Amino acid sequence: MSTTKHLKLEWHSIKDLLAVSSINSNSGGFISFFTKKGGKPFFSSKVRNQNSPTTFCWHPTESLLAIGWETGHLSLVDPTKRTANTKDRKPATSSAGKDSSRRQNSAPKSSEETLTELINRHKRITELQSFGDDNNVKNGRKGRRRFAMTEPDTTPVFIFGMEQGGVYLFDPANKQLNKIFQADSGIRQILDMPQQNYFLAITDEMMFYQLMCVDKLVNDKIKVKLAAKSKYFQMIRVGFGTVAFAYGDREIRVWDLEAEDSAILRLRSDRGYEASDEQVLILSYLPKKDSICGLTSKWRLATWRRVQNSNFEENNTNIARSLIDQQWRLASAISLNIQQVIGMAWSNNSAAFALNSGDSVQIFLSQCIEYFVDTNYAVIQVSAQLLNLVKITDPVETQELQLHSNIRGFFIQLDQIHCPKDAPIKIENVASFDVNNISQAAYSNQHIYTLANEQLLVRTLQGTIKRSITFREIEGKPEMLNVKGSWLCVASSLGYIRIYDLSESSMKLTFRSSNLRNSIPTFNNWQHVRINSAGNRVSFTLRKDDDEQISSERIYVWEAENDSVGYFSFNSGITDQQQYEQDSVATMPSTARPKTAAIRQLKKNF
Repeated sequence: MSTTKHLKLEWHSIKDLLAVSSINSNSGGFISFFTKKGGKPFFSSKVRNQNSPTTFCWHPTESLLAIGWETGHLSLVDPTKRTANTKDRKPATSSAGKDSSRRQNSAPKSSEETLTELINRHKRITELQSFGDDNNVKNGRKGRRRFAMTEPDTTPVFIFGMEQGGVYLFDPANKQLNKIFQADSGIRQILDMPQQNYFLAITDEMMFYQLMCVDKLVNDKIKVKLAAKSKYFQMIRVGFGTVAFAYGDREIRVWDLEAEDSAILRLRSDRGYEASDEQVLILSYLPKKDSICGLTSKWRLATWRRVQNSNFEENNTNIARSLIDQQWRLASAISLNIQQVIGMAWSNNSAAFALNSGDSVQIFLSQCIEYFVDTNYAVIQVSAQLLNLVKITDPVETQELQLHSNIRGFFIQLDQIHCPKDAPIKIENVASFDVNNISQAAYSNQHIYTLANEQLLVRTLQGTIKRSITFREIEGKPEMLNVKGSWLCVASSLGYIRIYDLSESSMKLTFRSSNLRNSIPTFNNWQHVRINSAGNRVSFTLRKDDDEQISSERIYVWEAENDSVGYFSFNSGITDQQQYEQDSVATMPSTARPKTAAIRQLKKNF
């Protein structure tokens, strides 16, 4: 009789795709892929006879999974395209990575050396090409001036650890496999730190490494022996620049690498953890709620939620730099009706929670918080029959609204909240008229604004054209529009934005941008355009290429008053200003870079 054991599970960073590695006692190892709905896998990789998957890693943006096998082979699977590629004898595949300016050493002598841990990082070709000069940041400007944003040219690479302590990098662009570091013992875990020039590693002998990627070399900036139980040790990334450790004790440790601060977070009996021998065995991070979840030896779920602080500081993750032990609050214990859990993972994009008990994997979905925001008010659903009304303009006020029936939906407009019931909704036809070739339309104050025949047309409710506006040839034709309050923004095909004030009968043009293609070299086509209620900022996203379904990973904001553009990158988690400052530090010689007291802190704590 054959049995199947599930080994590891991991969610994709930006897609609701779950990968589960398994091994069958008769046939061998394979990978199954699920959506958050669970059920049967929508794709499974080919079974490798008598070969077990030791680790795997998702590509950060694409639906690609790299798999390491106990024989040392490396394979690549795309579940959406149902394709797989394997290179035998030497690991060979592609994913996303970071700085691959490493020293060039030899490849593994034997392909039978077990691949134990694998991560993905970005190799920034711009940094490698501009090593020793300042060309890569010559377009940067501090303050609120225009910032020329160049999309970094990235090539995917893999970094992985071996059971004999070697750390290797594979670059699929040139098909080279290079040894970049040698640890004292086998690599237990490697943890990527996005937007940083280092990554972390733990060995079987509990030696902790902070490996810096500087000047085409990988050096151990920190090397500390940790006094922790290797059997239960786990390290996870918790937001930007922060990691959490579990080591089979009644506590976990959180370390903020940027603030050089750490704290011990303990289980408390008043929160439902009465047993004195209860230990935290497994950790997982819930990005949607900024929470650390730990599974205890009594099969309870411990959750530490980060407490938001209104005193934001510039260039951090919107968490005030208070002491780290004041940022986390332990919630009440949640008992699980599942025994012998060996793995868990929260989705990065939804409230889906996967539990691995070895012989089965279960996916749980929690109800997300519903909310709606208008100009002055926000409404948040607290429970099935309770709403919180928040006045978001000064003075800020909050009021609870208790309803007598379950809420099926709500909508707020001006100072009114609409909650539909089970009764049919009556739709009244105010006006209708036939118009040809409309690409966009918006309504405001008894007027309909449409884009048709390469013009912006203002119509009455009866369809009569009240005004037509033609754009300059240099701006191209109007493509997208959006109305918020008394403000209208229009985006044109050649990269220009206009803002009109609708409060005046003359429909006054208040702002006109310069050519945004000069600030965004990768500008292709608009995808979404939104104006704020003050009429002085426009946020927009762009298509990655001509495919309307694929968008760029950045959200841009055009400041109308000073005609400048900034962005926030969802892949890197930082703004253009933070990217500029990070690149500036990277160009400094190693002796001039900021010092850290992290090694002293680790030695003290462990």
